[in-house]
Amino acid sequence: MYTGSPVYNRDNELTGALEFIADISDIKNMQDYLSRSTQRLLSGMNQFAGGDLSTRVTPERTGDDIEKLFVAFNEVVEKFNTTILTLVDAVEATASASTQISSSAEEMSAGAQEQAGQTAEVTSSIEEITTTIMDTSKNISLAADKSKLAKMLLMMEVM
Repeated sequence: MYTGSPVYNRDNELTGALEFIADISDIKNMQDYLSRSTQRLLSGMNQFAGGDLSTRVTPERTGDDIEKLFVAFNEVVEKFNTTILTLVDAVEATASASTQISSSAEEMSAGAQEQAGQTAEVTSSIEEITTTIMDTSKNISLAADKSKLAKMLLMMEVM
């Protein structure tokens, strides 16, 4: 950076000049580095926001605060992936338990139907419960299938 100014005496005569020269290349280099880093991090964030759970960002330099931001972003993505996988596992476990409950309910329903001759009211109630359980079981089975597909897609994205 260069700045210069003329110097005048009391009679308004030019008597000299003042000049200032400063090397701002380090500042310019830092601005460029920050701009590149910001763009790289924003690109990773946009990919993550768009559903790319495998996105990672790599810092240009190490040992500075910008690297810490990149590392923190990567950790957030990784923790999010872990949470999603845990959620998928929980949904699958719930679906499995629901299937077992449904199976048990079907057995109970069969036993209750043997006793159905005793009273029509008890039979009607058990049939309604069985229908509800079957519908729930079907819905949970559909959810389990979709969660398995999501898990497979997630695994493929992580790879």
